Amino acid sequence: MPLPHRQIKPTRIAFANLSKLQVFHNLRSFRHQIFEGTAKR
Repeated sequence: MPLPHRQIKPTRIAFANLSKLQVFHNLRSFRHQIFEGTAKR
């Protein structure tokens, strides 16, 4: 029964990639907010 194991693995990888993307997006938006704040001064 190798099929269930194969189904579990890709979702785990996709979940890890998704969390990395979210962290990267949060960092980018945070830096963008700082840049906007300094540019307005």
